[in-house]
Amino acid sequence: MKVDFNGSSRFSFLAIATGLVADIDINSERLRFLGGELRNLIYGVAYILRKRSYSIQLSVEDKESEAGFISLVVAVCPMLDERVTFFPEIKSEPGMYLHQMHSSVTRAQLIKLWDLAEDGGKHVEVFPELANTSATSIRVQSLLIFHFGK
Repeated sequence: MKVDFNGSSRFSFLAIATGLVADIDINSERLRFLGGELRNLIYGVAYILRKRSYSIQLSVEDKESEAGFISLVVAVCPMLDERVTFFPEIKSEPGMYLHQMHSSVTRAQLIKLWDLAEDGGKHVEVFPELANTSATSIRVQSLLIFHFGK
């Protein structure tokens, strides 16, 4: 979210995630006592093996696309946790970036991506198709209908 105040603009969030990254973050809360790094590793492996696809409508700079995504992350900070650098570009060029993982990404690529993200964000060099995109306007809408209870 962008906030304009007294002639300057500020982003009022660090990161917003949907799909794989959000599932790992939210569902690993029950393992919080293990610390962020270990709980994210356990759930990361479990959800990578599960490899669920999410139907999401994405608008970047008012250009819409609809696709099956494994995950989308929008951030203004380079780190997702104390080890994972998803957005190394932010260190040298601050701004808002989008990371897209389409459902065509394989489990092996996901595991390698996670490992390289823990190694200073080198995944953007190895997987150019998963490169982060700088943007000033992003809109994400889930196309899933959630049912609670029976």
